[in-house]
Amino acid sequence: SVLFVADGRRHVAIGFNRLLIADGGAERPYLYGGALGQAEPQAAVRQTLEAWCAALTERLGLRGINGIDFLLHQGRPWFLELNARPPASLSLSESSCPEGWIDRHVRACRGALPTPAAPAPGRVWGQRVVYAPRDLDIPPDRCWPHDCRDLPAAGSRVSRGAPLCTVLADAAEPA
Repeated sequence: SVLFVADGRRHVAIGFNRLLIADGGAERPYLYGGALGQAEPQAAVRQTLEAWCAALTERLGLRGINGIDFLLHQGRPWFLELNARPPASLSLSESSCPEGWIDRHVRACRGALPTPAAPAPGRVWGQRVVYAPRDLDIPPDRCWPHDCRDLPAAGSRVSRGAPLCTVLADAAEPA
């Protein structure tokens, strides 16, 4: 995927991510499993992605933070979808924006296109969606690790196969 911020006329790329597939079995073979940030596409791929961002921003008047998901097959990107909103993978770029991306999103929606900073050097950020392996009742006193997001409400029920939480991590290498 590519993340970008736009002011209705122009755009600036925020970053590129490699999307992950979760084990959804035969009934859901392409289940979203999370993403790894700080991906760096080849120059020709990046050029195509930048052209897509520019054309969509200009023709649709996109503002704020947006994302494009694509497939990369034999070195060629194939457009899948435009997310005309801040996508989930935005959390992978938090280190490159100390004041917060929502602030930049609002400013871009008002027409001020900021220049994103580079991500923290030597770090790869990742997120993994954890799906419930069975029906689960969330206890009222459940204490979650600090790197978990998108948590279910205390006392709620999470059905088998539904998203349970998102786990964030960073490391020196994508593996």
